[in-house]
Amino acid sequence: MSESVDAPQAGRLRRALGDFSVSGAYEAIAVVGSLVTFTLIQQSTSVAQYGQLTSVIGITAMVALSSSGWIVQWFLESVLRRGRELHASFRSALSYCGGALVFNVVISTLLAWLMLDGLPWWWAPTAATGDAIASGVAGVIPSALHLSTSFAASARLRYWPLLTKPVAAVALWATGSLTVGNYIAATTITQVVVTGGMLIAVGRMTGLTARFGAMRWAEVREGLPYAFTHLGFSVQEEFDKPLVKRLYEPRSTRPGDSADVQVGVYAAGYKVMQMATLPVKALVGATHHRFLETVERPARSHLQRALRLTGITMAYSALVVPALFLVDDLLVWVFGSDFRPSLRVIHVLVGIVVLRGLVWFPFNALMGLGLHRLRMGILATSSIAGVVTNLVLIPRHGWIGAAIATYVSEVIFAGAAWGLLLWAVRQEKRGRVFSPDESLSPQ
Repeated sequence: MSESVDAPQAGRLRRALGDFSVSGAYEAIAVVGSLVTFTLIQQSTSVAQYGQLTSVIGITAMVALSSSGWIVQWFLESVLRRGRELHASFRSALSYCGGALVFNVVISTLLAWLMLDGLPWWWAPTAATGDAIASGVAGVIPSALHLSTSFAASARLRYWPLLTKPVAAVALWATGSLTVGNYIAATTITQVVVTGGMLIAVGRMTGLTARFGAMRWAEVREGLPYAFTHLGFSVQEEFDKPLVKRLYEPRSTRPGDSADVQVGVYAAGYKVMQMATLPVKALVGATHHRFLETVERPARSHLQRALRLTGITMAYSALVVPALFLVDDLLVWVFGSDFRPSLRVIHVLVGIVVLRGLVWFPFNALMGLGLHRLRMGILATSSIAGVVTNLVLIPRHGWIGAAIATYVSEVIFAGAAWGLLLWAVRQEKRGRVFSPDESLSPQ
């Protein structure tokens, strides 16, 4: 009897470890790529120039994630849940990616013109092109391979886009031409080449053709919840950098007190914090689909799963947070002396590692219960609170104001996610039935 019980448990453990190894490998490559790119840029540009780069990317990445990122999730749902034909859905997804690319270029260019003074006009549309391709087509292609062959094959293809930025940075650094403008152009060109190679590869493996298909407003409506979700995440993650550049009012005429320097100092420290949370993202990616499994009393089951997984991330935070206070000299040695002002940013933002580990699993549990509108409400509330705090504090306090706004947003996010999950458990005790297959499209 015990063997029959232990065997399924062992199988689930092997699957969980396999999923985590795939996600872990992906995040490990992302860490190495980010580290290489970030190090070379830090050593080749000034703090102010790095601030200009992150200001532009803050806009283009935010618009790309909201306008293109939804297409991947819509594509998967269209085939898996709605039973649509793979080839037709793939062609429609490519059409949506094309439309999103145009939208991203136009909106990003307009926002950059309104918010970022004194930067070359072509930076924003060029970066927007690369970001739209990375968020859209480069995500749809491996998803199509996953649907037609296997997750392992698609996982290997997902590694390709991770190489675009480090390859471009290394090539420019090796030729002594690593500037902000050259980096933006090179990463976009590399992204186009890599994505073209991915299209050719998936075509040979599956027979899928790179042709545009029909676009329907009903399908766009199906993807709107995903778009709003991505918009909320990207506002929290990216938009504070261009806001610092636009709103900060220097209190002196010293070059070190300029808006570009404020952005550069803040963005460099923030980047280290993002890299510190990548193992948490790996665990989130490996366990994401577990919250979609059909189980008895899903609210209680998902609460228990969220508590177990959060315990792992809290243990990780207990190791990483003290370490981030002890590696100041190592970070300056790796990234250069210009990085030293960003050490204070790391010390101020170190709590974000803890908060990111707290929020993701209850948030995914709400997804598993079909509470998609509540999820969007959480994101909208936390994002709006963060933007308002930024608008109030950045003009006088610069990056300190942006850091405070980040904490405000993350605390609201985590508190609301846990609070609503506990509410769902109480509702389930009163007889409510939850399902992850609840419609995702607006009514």
